[in-house]
Amino acid sequence: MLSVTTGGPQKNYVEDKYGDINSILFPIHRGILEFLGFSVLQPEITYSVERLTDEERKTLLDRWSKRLMNIEQEIMRN
Repeated sequence: MLSVTTGGPQKNYVEDKYGDINSILFPIHRGILEFLGFSVLQPEITYSVERLTDEERKTLLDRWSKRLMNIEQEIMRN
């Protein structure tokens, strides 16, 4: 699983701008991780990290923490 942050907002990650984030990550997921035998989980993506308020950062970190604490269930569903 990749944990990725971006400098731009989510609205910029579309085909006609920088490309869909999943398309950008595809070479890493398929060409590196899956090729080496890893099971790839959905990435954790945080957009525009420098523009987040302290409260937004706390919320995102809490969500990320909960996801990591339950990662075994996510792996089993994959």
